[in-house]
Amino acid sequence: MLRHNLDVMHIERNVSDNILSTVMNMVGKTKDTLKSRYDLMDLGIRQRLHPIVDGNNILLPAACYALSAEEKLKVCNFLANLKVPDAFSSNISRCVNVQEKKIHGLKCHDHHVLLQDIFLVAIRGLLPKKVCDPIIALGKFFKNIYSKCLTIEDLDILEAKIPVILTKLQLVFPPAFFDVMVHLPSEAKLGGPAQYRNMYPIERYLRTLKSYVRNKNRPEGSIAEGYLTEESLTFCSRYLKNISTKFNKPTRNDDVSVSNDEMYIFKKSGQTKGASDGIRLSHDEFKQACMYVLQNYEEVSHFMEEYTSKIESQSSMRAHKNGFLDWFRARIFVLSPQGRTNDELISLAVGPAPLVHRYSTFVVNVFRFHTKELALRRKTQNSGVLVRVDDLDSNKEYYGVLEDIYELSYVGNRKVYLFKCHWWDAARLVRGYKIDKYGFTSVNIRCALNTNEPFVLASQSEQAFYLDDMVDND
Repeated sequence: MLRHNLDVMHIERNVSDNILSTVMNMVGKTKDTLKSRYDLMDLGIRQRLHPIVDGNNILLPAACYALSAEEKLKVCNFLANLKVPDAFSSNISRCVNVQEKKIHGLKCHDHHVLLQDIFLVAIRGLLPKKVCDPIIALGKFFKNIYSKCLTIEDLDILEAKIPVILTKLQLVFPPAFFDVMVHLPSEAKLGGPAQYRNMYPIERYLRTLKSYVRNKNRPEGSIAEGYLTEESLTFCSRYLKNISTKFNKPTRNDDVSVSNDEMYIFKKSGQTKGASDGIRLSHDEFKQACMYVLQNYEEVSHFMEEYTSKIESQSSMRAHKNGFLDWFRARIFVLSPQGRTNDELISLAVGPAPLVHRYSTFVVNVFRFHTKELALRRKTQNSGVLVRVDDLDSNKEYYGVLEDIYELSYVGNRKVYLFKCHWWDAARLVRGYKIDKYGFTSVNIRCALNTNEPFVLASQSEQAFYLDDMVDND
């Protein structure tokens, strides 16, 4: 039986606030105060941090966990220039005062995002290893606690790790720094994942009740009237058909995928946003787009094998690809009168219309994508693209930035959506990318991938967002 369900949200918020205010040495919030230094003196530990009496003044020696003025400026600039994907978090850059080197006005979810992801990236190259290691381990501990799927084995590991993490922190930070958290894995074993037990939905509903107050002299009556009105409208909405209500309204990033009998390549997945403009691609770019569509459909693979077996005497693979389009079209037209093809293969053989529609926003896989040009004018970063490729030996990840969104129109009102991306050379370890000991992936944006295939199907794309690397600027 779970006797005490201590809220993970507020514990995480307190821990994050303690780390942020102490590392940034925020006056009035930091745990590294004169009293905490006297505590160290009473305990007889860390003599180098004991207060030094100099006449009428008391000097506090600099601690290894406190950033210098220059380092605090780097962190503030890092957060001030931060752009995150749509619906990832609030605009944290508004809470940063670069001139005063202060961070203020953070909500609980802001601390949630900072502790688990963003702040960990910022401190990697600024704090010493003995300070950085346990803070990052603590952030990953909370990230695992918040996982949607937890196993007893994972919780046993977390339960064994958290005392070690706290011990490492106790060797560095002052005694007043800490909050109770060793019980969280045990709670998760009994109560399940943290997101079903935390205070986020309750806090949000309290905000809803607060919005009902119109007469501040009678807040209880205002809440009661607002609640009755809301319940009445909810009851009436149950009988309204074909009308958009808050119960049937799609979410902001709903991709409206439709299942039908079409081939995979033509299945509607995702939706465009905003107006489009018609353009004509260059000859090479148009062929690259057509070829990529054909390569990503299984029914075309045996045609490629047949074509390869016929021209394997030729040396250039590029010549193979360029010639395949014409050969495939002629082959389908020969097989079509014999009834050995279908309408979808005929559409692929004919190819898309020369006029291509270009968009700047696309929603797919519950991600909202913006082109790079549009992202520069937004406070959010939705132009990062991640594509996972399953090879025989290992799984590869390709990182890039979205440049254009194309809609190819085929015969029979069939459409294919392609992302044109600028890819970085994440295939070469060390030169193109690297993964540090904490598990963070760094991509060298100066090293472009040498490829003539800039396209990827919209349905194959996942979203990535990029942060400045505080360790290696190259």
